[in-house]
Amino acid sequence: MVFFIFLSLWFLGNLTRSQAEERLLAPGMPPGSFLVRKSQSRAGFALSVGTEDRVIHYHIGTVWSEKGTSFYIGSGLRFPSLAKLVQYHRNKAGGLCCILTYACGGAEQLVASGTFPQAKRMDRAKDAQTKPSEAKLSSILRASQKQAEGKRQKS
Repeated sequence: MVFFIFLSLWFLGNLTRSQAEERLLAPGMPPGSFLVRKSQSRAGFALSVGTEDRVIHYHIGTVWSEKGTSFYIGSGLRFPSLAKLVQYHRNKAGGLCCILTYACGGAEQLVASGTFPQAKRMDRAKDAQTKPSEAKLSSILRASQKQAEGKRQKS
């Protein structure tokens, strides 16, 4: 199990919370991108998940028992490995902000190569400059409504 973790694109080890945020909020990173890192504030691990405009961090709890080690987030399901926990949350949000979409390491490689399969997120500063004004949005809405009315009259 330990061997698998260190070969994964989602386990980034000793990354700090702020470094995780910087990587997950980088231009081009899609919502749902994630990574697992060692927790700085508690023993164990943390899951960091990027959304459109912020990163949400979850503590991954660890339980050691005679039956073996298990991992969980919140009071939810327990998993026999970090890999199983990640796989589950790739299919179901299960209490997280969203499903996990792209492992941070893999998404970074795709963004850097320009082959990312989704629309790329714009640089936040550039995005703020290019947002359409309320007047522009209103004129687009009016034009769309006129077009729809014209189609109804022809029918």
